[in-house]
Amino acid sequence: MKLTKFTLLRRRIVRGCLVLACCLAWPAGQLVAEPMDIDAGWLEIEGEDLSLMTNAGRQRGLEIAAALHQFRAVFARLAPAIELSSPAPTTLLAFRDHRSYAPFKTVADRGNSRILGQFLSKPDGNYLTIDAGAELVGSLAVIYHEYVHYFVRNNFPGVPLWFNEGLAEFYSTLTQEEDAVLIGGAVERHLDHLRRRGELDLVSLLEADSRSESYHAPNKVGDFYAQSWLLVHYLLSGSGERLERAADFFSRVQEGEDAISGFEEAFDLRLSTLEEELQRHLVEGDFTAVRVPLADLGSGSWRVRPLSAADTNVHLADLLLHIDRRREAESFLQRALDLQPQHGDALAVMARSRDMGNRFDEAGILYQEALAIGSNRPQTYLHYGIHLLHVAHHRSPSEGGDPEGETRHGQTTDGDTPGARRQRLIEGAREVLREAIDLKGDYGEAWYMLGQSHSLEGGDPAAGLVALQKAHALLPARLEVVAALALTHARMGQRGDAEMLIDGLLRPRGELEMVVQVEDEVERLLLLRASRLAFENEDYATAIDLFDRAIDYTRDNDLRRRLEADLLRMQERYR
Repeated sequence: MKLTKFTLLRRRIVRGCLVLACCLAWPAGQLVAEPMDIDAGWLEIEGEDLSLMTNAGRQRGLEIAAALHQFRAVFARLAPAIELSSPAPTTLLAFRDHRSYAPFKTVADRGNSRILGQFLSKPDGNYLTIDAGAELVGSLAVIYHEYVHYFVRNNFPGVPLWFNEGLAEFYSTLTQEEDAVLIGGAVERHLDHLRRRGELDLVSLLEADSRSESYHAPNKVGDFYAQSWLLVHYLLSGSGERLERAADFFSRVQEGEDAISGFEEAFDLRLSTLEEELQRHLVEGDFTAVRVPLADLGSGSWRVRPLSAADTNVHLADLLLHIDRRREAESFLQRALDLQPQHGDALAVMARSRDMGNRFDEAGILYQEALAIGSNRPQTYLHYGIHLLHVAHHRSPSEGGDPEGETRHGQTTDGDTPGARRQRLIEGAREVLREAIDLKGDYGEAWYMLGQSHSLEGGDPAAGLVALQKAHALLPARLEVVAALALTHARMGQRGDAEMLIDGLLRPRGELEMVVQVEDEVERLLLLRASRLAFENEDYATAIDLFDRAIDYTRDNDLRRRLEADLLRMQERYR
């Protein structure tokens, strides 16, 4: 095998760092994943709408794949407005038993046998993991619950917490009979809890958010989930008018109306009356599950193939990396590279790990070799694009300088200016981000980063706006995307559009500090744009005044110092 300079450098990088990693032990009592213990016997089961990896055997794997297919089909049937495709790659891992699964749970839950499944959602991708042992029904219920949250977040951001949790509980009841799927049946623990409790507290329920005591306190969270489920069951089991009124209520809350008055207005009844109706539903309601014939859902077709040990180690390493266990992840990656030295995906995930450890020079070498070998993972191109943007921002002069470009930079050792190198890095980032989108057209994070790249030198604000609008359509719950859209409108001088996004989407759902920061940045960008236009018209006094006012809205201290230095130079030249 021919050894390139990248291969030699990579081997020194990887092996040198693993020596240090092996000297650092995890605290006593914590389960540590070992590559040699886990990488045998894995299968990949692929269907039209999912890909599942498992070491639980062919039969169990197909059973899980069919159950997830049926869940998505039922959800699509009963909630046709929901978009089921994921704006991020999703990896499904089914471990054969608790012993196999335990080392791959989040750090806080490692070794906790009560955790049957987890749904980990990150901007670059999702991980869905379950214990495929004897308690499969319980494991799948956890995944159904978390999947509903994911679908709701991607489709209806800002819905009340009780609806999100109640709907997840409603769909988590999905079970399969010989010829049908049952959904929406009684959750006996909730019924028992509510019947013992004897009364409802809808005020606390409707006003609750993720910070509320009723959602976190151990002695109250049972009430919250049970009442959320009951209210959603009441809405879904009634006439279509109830759901229409619920939609009206959601709109009122998103527009800033008080939860209690909004509910009473939308449903045209007093809260006390609703409590009476829910009490009646609790006692007399029909909690029989809806029966959906399997023939109506389709069985799906599956392709089963064995996973190589190298591929298995890469997937497990990526999972470990996403739960912040970099040292263990790198041991799995080294195992993959020992088995297959030219494994592009192993090198790409190793590069991502080095980025996370702020070892950017090493990461750059690994990314380049990974792409030279080839990768079909959209995440590889997303991560490399993010890497290039980071290097461009931190290794070369940042934005600033007077509007006529009077600032000059010195030459680098290769005869190139730092500004030109920065520009090449940004262009390179855009290129690989487009590669990620070519591989996965609905990759929300890649569209977001592509849009952000156009806020830098050489960027096209109009192209950035298109990319960010696409990202927002795919990631409606991401307030960072809304903020980026508002700032792009400001760069284009479109104050009204920027303020509409802030007032309509950011202010109702964002933290006050974030809203104020975006408002300040919008004002700064608008003033700098107006200053630049005044310079172009040779109205230097107005331009300098606008530039000075823009500094007042600059929160970043380094940027403020650069702008103040630019202002001083402009004042010396034009006054």
